[in-house]
Amino acid sequence: MEKMKLRKPFFVVNPKSYLYGEEIYKLAKKTDELCEKYDFDCLFTAQLIDLPKIIADCPHLVPCAQFMESLKPGRGMGHVLPEALAAAGVKATFLNHAENPMTVHELAATIARANEVGIHGILFENALQARESLAELGVRL
Repeated sequence: MEKMKLRKPFFVVNPKSYLYGEEIYKLAKKTDELCEKYDFDCLFTAQLIDLPKIIADCPHLVPCAQFMESLKPGRGMGHVLPEALAAAGVKATFLNHAENPMTVHELAATIARANEVGIHGILFENALQARESLAELGVRL
C-alpha cells in the first residue's frame, strides 16, 4: 500500500491518554476545522477506540495510532495489528515513544510492517545509537 504524502511543515496533536471519548472528539473536530481553514496537515493521535469516529468525521486530519506492532494476521490477541489500523483509515503511527519503548529488533520489524500496509512510522529516537542500529539493519523509514 502507498503511504499518503505529508506536507511540510505539519503539526502534531498528541493528547496521549489525557483525553478520550467526547473530549478527544471535540478537540479533533476543532483541529479538523483549523486544518481546513488554514490548509495544513496535522497528525492527530487518539486512543484506538476513538480513532474510527475521528476518522469518519474529521477528513482533514491525518489519523495517527499511538502504537503499532509487527504482528501479522493470525495469533496475537491483545496486540495492535497493522492491517487493522490501515483498514480503519489510520495513516501514521508513533513508534518507540519514551512511554512505550521498543527493542531495535522490534522497531525494525514494526517499521517494515508499517511500510507494507502504507502507514507512516513516526519514530521517536532515544539515542543516536537507535538510528545507527536501524541503518545497519537496512531499515527504510
